[in-house]
Amino acid sequence: MNDKIEQIKYNNKVMEHLVNCNQLISSLSIIMMEDKTAKEVFWNNSANDLLYGIISLFLEDYVDGKIKRNGITLSSIKKFQNSFMAEQNFKVLRNYVELKPYGLKSKDKLIPIISTSENIYKSIMSTFNERMTLILIY
Repeated sequence: MNDKIEQIKYNNKVMEHLVNCNQLISSLSIIMMEDKTAKEVFWNNSANDLLYGIISLFLEDYVDGKIKRNGITLSSIKKFQNSFMAEQNFKVLRNYVELKPYGLKSKDKLIPIISTSENIYKSIMSTFNERMTLILIY
């Protein structure tokens, strides 16, 4: 009986930390990708979703032991975007994300972006690159 109560307390704490982590990622993504001068919020939102998805993918891979903690940096996110989201590696990324279980934030955020038309995808990448370049310069 005592073990069940401890397990419930632990599960509640885990859920609380997961919610806090998701809120933090969301806030960071919004702050980093926001452009108040943009005429259409679609591009801000799409760049935001892309960053959120990549950060989530990195954290999920960290939890699975596939990358080290110090491998999660703004520079590594930019390198990831430049290499794995490039045309020659795009299929690998798409297959990798599609194989992830439903309900993971990386899949929820990245699938709509990598499933969109080529022109929209390129425009989202352009917006994302512009914002990341500005951030990495400072």
